[in-house]
Amino acid sequence: FFFLMIRRPPRSTQSRSSAASDVYKRQVFQVITVPHARFTRKKDDLYTKVDLTLEEALLGFYKEIEHLDGHFVKLEREGVTQPGEVEKVVGEGMPQHEYSSQFGDLFVEYVVKFSERFTDEQLSLWEQFFRD
Repeated sequence: FFFLMIRRPPRSTQSRSSAASDVYKRQVFQVITVPHARFTRKKDDLYTKVDLTLEEALLGFYKEIEHLDGHFVKLEREGVTQPGEVEKVVGEGMPQHEYSSQFGDLFVEYVVKFSERFTDEQLSLWEQFFRD
């Protein structure tokens, strides 16, 4: 949705006597938008998902994500982050149409990725932790 491609139909066969302004009035443009790999947009707000390891979800983390214009947005949390929890980063969305100095917000959904394999020792520690 952030890549904008404008197609102009092939020039029609108009006589040389047509005024230039008439040519512009008759042109039709087709606008095609392409989804972005990381962000989705709703009005002036942006939405994205960030993967966390189990360790990061339980103990906290520091991450940076690259914004559309190349600057980095810092995400830092201490303690537990719930799977599916959404953090609002004020002012990191898209510029507002009428007021380009004002921005929407960025909503970050945290996705906790669990390891598919644990060692016997790790499983034993998990068991001990949850049974105490």
